[in-house]
Amino acid sequence: MVMLTSALMMWTWPNLFQFDLLSGANSYFKMGLDETGLILRLVLYMIQCLMIMAFFTLLPRKPFVISHLGTKTLTIYILHGFIVKGLVAASYFDELTIGRVLFLPMLAAVLVMVFGRLPIRFQLLPYILKQNNREKKNKEKVSQSKKTLPKPNVRLI
Repeated sequence: MVMLTSALMMWTWPNLFQFDLLSGANSYFKMGLDETGLILRLVLYMIQCLMIMAFFTLLPRKPFVISHLGTKTLTIYILHGFIVKGLVAASYFDELTIGRVLFLPMLAAVLVMVFGRLPIRFQLLPYILKQNNREKKNKEKVSQSKKTLPKPNVRLI
């Protein structure tokens, strides 16, 4: 119900869900809003949180046919930004028609399948795992230093 209500709100008030308002790229004055802009943004963020929670209720509890794609979400997340920026630059979101709205989930599914492919993942793997390798080395140093520390000399009376 939350997702359907949110979709109905987006359909009824498309100007309410402006990219500029949600991204915080422009000031309220530049967007033609006064102090109510802050309240509007907070309400939109609350709606987004509710939609995220509603989405999580739809997730299966057991492995699913496409569950393996869940291990590749960071790569997909990083790469999808380029597509979104391209769509914004092409003014795709300026006028949302039924066809354009219905096209977005199909585009999302294709992007997940394409960006989740192994060759793309392995090309980004060194950049993604760079921090993890550094953390692993630090943990090894800490564990080695704990082994070499002398035990405190405590006498019990």
